[in-house]
Amino acid sequence: MTILTAALSKERTLLTGALKIGAMTTLLCFSSFVKVPLFFTPVPVTMQTFVVFLAAGILGPAQAFVSVAAYIAIGVWGAPFFANAGWGVPYLLGPTGGYLLGFLAAAWMTSKLRGALALKTAAGSFACMALGMVVIHVCGVLWLMAGLRMTALQALSLGSLPFILPDLMKAWAASWICVRARKN
Repeated sequence: MTILTAALSKERTLLTGALKIGAMTTLLCFSSFVKVPLFFTPVPVTMQTFVVFLAAGILGPAQAFVSVAAYIAIGVWGAPFFANAGWGVPYLLGPTGGYLLGFLAAAWMTSKLRGALALKTAAGSFACMALGMVVIHVCGVLWLMAGLRMTALQALSLGSLPFILPDLMKAWAASWICVRARKN
């Protein structure tokens, strides 16, 4: 392999990685528009967790983290891509801020765990994504407790329990898609 061929190969790899990160960031931006508001909680059901799981299943840990970080930065800088068309630092400090920060940790951890275990089945990927879901929920619940002064029971009742089944369904769908995508 010549130096030029090696350089072109590395450049192609970097470009492919950047395009994947950009695609996941874009999907994450628009996934907040697909939502189901729940009358009893300030946190809506969105497709954001689904895309975080997809990013964790398709990208490496650093790329998944960068994808979510770019999404958060876009929202903080003023694009209305957070749930309920929110944006800016004040939104980040609101009721859903903990979930957004949980997305960062879950994307990195889920991707790292999938890679470390060399998982190739939907069931294995689902298990990693379910752990990622726990990370998101813990961050969200702790944030609700600290920011809105909720008790642990209130935060669990409003910020986690209603979302467990929908998030598990999204994790299963994402794990299935990621396994199929890797086979092709």
